[in-house]
Amino acid sequence: MRDLEGQEQEQLFSWLRVQHPDAYKLTFHPPNGGKRNIQTANKLKRQGVKAGVPDIFVMVPKGEYHGLMIEFKASPPCKTAVSANQKEWISRLQEQGYLATVCRGIEAAQTEINNYMNL
Repeated sequence: MRDLEGQEQEQLFSWLRVQHPDAYKLTFHPPNGGKRNIQTANKLKRQGVKAGVPDIFVMVPKGEYHGLMIEFKASPPCKTAVSANQKEWISRLQEQGYLATVCRGIEAAQTEINNYMNL
């Protein structure tokens, strides 16, 4: 099975490194997803891993926001649903002053990042 989301996210980080190098230095992907054995999954949960946390954190304050958080999904025609946990995280982050959103595909994420960096 191809990991389209992962491939696109890799491309996005390559683009970010060139287009917004200062932001790139303050942007990361928390390794919350992926398949793991039960022992590793339980260990990571005890260490603070939480379901639904967005995929991309741009830790650069802009305008009225503390940072940009993106729940990244592969480009259409992929139709991966946004989970209830992901929706809850986005809402909580928005309440705390972050710009938190869902982007479907690299082009949507590039647009969101460009708009955010231009605030």
